[in-house]
Amino acid sequence: MVLSTVLMLLISLLLWVPAYLDKERYANDTQNLRYEISTLKAKTEIAKTLQRNRSALTEVTKRLSQSVSQATLIKELNSVVSTSGVIMTEQSFREVSEYDEMSVYRQSLIIRGSYGKIRYFMSLLSTAMPGLNVIGRVDINKEDGTEVSAHLDLDTYSVRLK
Repeated sequence: MVLSTVLMLLISLLLWVPAYLDKERYANDTQNLRYEISTLKAKTEIAKTLQRNRSALTEVTKRLSQSVSQATLIKELNSVVSTSGVIMTEQSFREVSEYDEMSVYRQSLIIRGSYGKIRYFMSLLSTAMPGLNVIGRVDINKEDGTEVSAHLDLDTYSVRLK
């Protein structure tokens, strides 16, 4: 009788251990799967960010590779002023030679117009102007009525003309 009871306990233990191990294995597999999914999501986000940055770098490289003369830059700036509807009241312009292979044109502008027109003008600087344009400083002052004046410092980078 004792032998049969021990035998029954041993059999039930042998049947219970694999079921318990399967539950434990299932829990571990589930945890590993969740970790892999979260890692995959993180890698997907990294890949998306990398693609956006590559696109931005491609655009910067394209803009930097454009050769721009001073005359062309002034002509294009006047075109942007005309398109945006602002009035340029003052402009200073000089070439700064900071790099051997690159021209840097530093411009200081004072423009007048509505706030919306000035914002449009600033957006055109980055899309319609040749070279890579970097706005260094913007000071906006309220004028009469809805008019504002803005003092902008603008640097344009391009490949040096030879």
